[in-house]
Amino acid sequence: MITREDFSSLDIFNGFNDDELSRVLRCAQELEFKSKEIIIEESSISYDLYLICKGRVSIELDVMLPQGVQREQMVILRAGDIFGEIGFLEKKRRSAYVIAIDDIRALKLDEKQLKDLFGKQYDIGYLFMRNLAVISAQRLIKTNFRWRNDIRMIHPCQKC
Repeated sequence: MITREDFSSLDIFNGFNDDELSRVLRCAQELEFKSKEIIIEESSISYDLYLICKGRVSIELDVMLPQGVQREQMVILRAGDIFGEIGFLEKKRRSAYVIAIDDIRALKLDEKQLKDLFGKQYDIGYLFMRNLAVISAQRLIKTNFRWRNDIRMIHPCQKC
């Protein structure tokens, strides 16, 4: 069983007091996934947010190449990381596959319960969404740097 203390230091809960953290965790369900299990399928419909408690997941996309569709790994997420934020925020189909690398223990934060809580407790909603925005921005920055490095590998000339 995962305890409140396991989460108090995670980025998504930055600035939360014990009562606020407890309220958010009441919207959560603890789940386990086996290695190689698909947790989220690209284009599926679900809006819940996941928090990795133990293990690693691979975020993967199907990419169209001249030789056909190939699945490409975009990033590996670890304990303390979140995934499913695009579906949670946008209420759109899932944009990628999430596949367990190891046996995974995760919390699924129910989208409806969480947004109901945020509608009643604006301070909790603000903190959570602010933290989610910071995490998303940090991921975008890392992706930008990774793409720049990949482009330099393809085009070694600095003027390109």
